[in-house]
Amino acid sequence: MAVDGPRGPGRIVKPGIIFAALKLGVPIVPTTTSARPALLFKSAWDRYLLPLPFSRGLILMGLPWHPGEVSDPSNVKVQCEELSRILVDLEAQADALVGKTGK
Repeated sequence: MAVDGPRGPGRIVKPGIIFAALKLGVPIVPTTTSARPALLFKSAWDRYLLPLPFSRGLILMGLPWHPGEVSDPSNVKVQCEELSRILVDLEAQADALVGKTGK
């Protein structure tokens, strides 16, 4: 399930993923990808990454993350921001592992 929804804006975690995890009683497993060399379509809302032939790529999964109980709407915003930070860190790790520098 994409955390930024089907239409973006990209890289902004929406509350739906938090509510779905709580309703189902399952953790969220943050996942990202990276590849080098690759084309990055920065003009697309989701910043689509297209690995070039013979690229080195990987899929990196983080530790399962359990959202806390939601007692008020402001708590959901905090959880979205926390999950967003986790995903940004995970993406940086994936880029480093394939030897990608810069964006």
